[in-house]
Amino acid sequence: MLAKKGEREIDSFLFEKATLKGKFDFSAFGKITNDLLNCYSDRKHGDAVLSSFLKTLYENGTHVSNENFNKLEEALSERVNTILADVRAQDKLRHLKGRKPVFELAEDEEDEDDMEPTMTEEEMLKQEQERMERERLEEERMAAREEERRLNEERLRMRTRQVDTGRIEKLLQEGAVINAEWVKSKGGKQKQGQSQVSVENMRDMELQVASLTKEKERLQLVIELDENELATRIAEAKAECDAAVTQLSMHAPNASAEVSQVSMPHKQLTARIAELKQKISKLTMERNRLSLKLKAEPHPIREELLDVLKLRDESLLKSASH
Repeated sequence: MLAKKGEREIDSFLFEKATLKGKFDFSAFGKITNDLLNCYSDRKHGDAVLSSFLKTLYENGTHVSNENFNKLEEALSERVNTILADVRAQDKLRHLKGRKPVFELAEDEEDEDDMEPTMTEEEMLKQEQERMERERLEEERMAAREEERRLNEERLRMRTRQVDTGRIEKLLQEGAVINAEWVKSKGGKQKQGQSQVSVENMRDMELQVASLTKEKERLQLVIELDENELATRIAEAKAECDAAVTQLSMHAPNASAEVSQVSMPHKQLTARIAELKQKISKLTMERNRLSLKLKAEPHPIREELLDVLKLRDESLLKSASH
């Protein structure tokens, strides 16, 4: 009775119906051992048939030739390698170590695998718990960093909203004040006074533009300057400041001197004042932005450098105006 499997014919009658009595029957078993394993490996009673065959074979081993024993050994080795490969293909730990399923192992690799300690269920459970604990600690660390970043941003926003009343008073005291007394003048002199004060107003605005420009340049220099260069830059700024103060003292203004009057067409004067207003507005915004940036990261040496540079620039402006 022949049963086909692929292109091979497998004699299953001998294993299911035959009764082993003589030497030739055992020889037939030995010659088709490979067919037996392949035929019954996936069947319900395959293990039982194989066990029965091996039991009979070992009890009457003298009836089987050496050649058939070699065939039996090869077939069994092939079967063991197939089972071993299936088991290892489902071994998750082996995949985590980067090992691929092995269908036929060399002798040295078999010895190496035998030396590997097998993990018990408790050890695997402990390893899984350790992995979960590491993930939990990592999540807590990331959450703490996010909370710290949020608090830093909130502190920075609160700091930028704080109003420095002392600096505002100082700015109001030192700032240029537009004189509008000409509005009170009466009669035919009102137009002449209006023109004269408008020219003075323009000059004050020009000075304000120059002052804001210098202040913006000071802030930008102090912010961008490297921390290692602060000490050297302070020394240089102090020397420049002393020179500017000396120059200012040499050009002291004469109280009895009269201010020269410059006439300018009303249309041209109006355009100039409008231009100066735009410059003042733009420079003020840039100055405030840089000032807030410097306040966000307070540094005593940078503040000292800023004060020295401010005194130097004020002396230079006063000297130039005289």
